[in-house]
Amino acid sequence: MIKRFEHRGDFAALDEQGKRYMVEIHVEVLSAPTPENPHGEKDGMTRLLFKGKTVRRLSQGKYRMLHGGTELSSNDPSAP
Repeated sequence: MIKRFEHRGDFAALDEQGKRYMVEIHVEVLSAPTPENPHGEKDGMTRLLFKGKTVRRLSQGKYRMLHGGTELSSNDPSAP
């Protein structure tokens, strides 16, 4: 079960015209209880967002905004 979403950082990406976007990295934090830790948690899926809209990772440094289809690239070391 998803307990919450955590903002874990962001990275800069550019479109084909050189416009800069700051893409946010969010992680689903899941409930993962164990007998030793009934309140345990673990990381789930990572989501990439720009202004609340989903950004799909195509490959390392290559991304596509699902709303509008804008292609982005990044060499930012924080980029997944």
